Amino acid sequence: MPVNASDRSAQHNGSAGSHGGAELNGRAADHSHRASYPGDHLSLADIRADVARWFSERGFSADTADRAVLLVSELCSNAVEAGPDHPIDVHLTAADSNRA
Repeated sequence: MPVNASDRSAQHNGSAGSHGGAELNGRAADHSHRASYPGDHLSLADIRADVARWFSERGFSADTADRAVLLVSELCSNAVEAGPDHPIDVHLTAADSNRA
């Protein structure tokens, strides 16, 4: 379902926890994060902040978090370019306990 970018506060979907207006699936002990954002360039800052927070809350190194933020940001930017106005769904999963 298309997302109305004019109502940004209701765009982030999830079932638990609120961070900076975004509804996130997960607490610090969880190993995954799911959220949906409006498909526009204005969402990229929110996505980067949420990804950085998720990695930080799980004890990943700053270098790993920075690399993940850059990767996710690039992928989401490409998604906006390829399909403007389509929602961007982000799903992160920690596969192992190595936080370096």
